[in-house]
Amino acid sequence: MSRPGCVPLSCCAPSSAVFAPRPFARDVDQAKDSAAPKPPVVLTNQEDRQRMLDQLKISGVPPSPAAYLAATYDETTANPTRICPDPLLMNDGTKVTTAAQWRKRRAEIVELFDREV
Repeated sequence: MSRPGCVPLSCCAPSSAVFAPRPFARDVDQAKDSAAPKPPVVLTNQEDRQRMLDQLKISGVPPSPAAYLAATYDETTANPTRICPDPLLMNDGTKVTTAAQWRKRRAEIVELFDREV
């Protein structure tokens, strides 16, 4: 009955073994290294960014989203004078004056939204 990384204490019988942690080789190496701590690495923002990109194996990032916007947005195709329908005017031209009419008009607006958007 043994656990990895532990050794039984010699003063106890094997049936009631008490386990003490055994130091791993890497723990011993870290103890040696901890005696002389390394100074912190001081990097500029640009150096840190480049180090991160190198670690992630990213070759380049566009400086801004302008390149994407120019490719996907053309102002000449936009409709600058979009006229929205009057919310209080039914499709047949009557004005909404009661709550019951508003429920019908709301259904028309929802249908219009589903169809157009």
